[in-house]
Amino acid sequence: VRFNGVELQSIISNLINNSFEAGALNIDVSLGWRDDIIVVSVEDDGCGIPAPVLQALGSEVITTKSGLQKSG
Repeated sequence: VRFNGVELQSIISNLINNSFEAGALNIDVSLGWRDDIIVVSVEDDGCGIPAPVLQALGSEVITTKSGLQKSG
């Protein structure tokens, strides 16, 4: 997947916000290189993703938010 710096910032920001909303107390963000790609990892100790939502991941559009807050 190709993206620019602003898009990467938005992706990481959304993942961190989702972690807080899931009740995470600890969030670990790491960035690294593998071959010629950037590897981004975001881990937290939140409640996790409910099974129905987990099954829908990879769909073009998925959100658990309502109204104007549809970034997660």
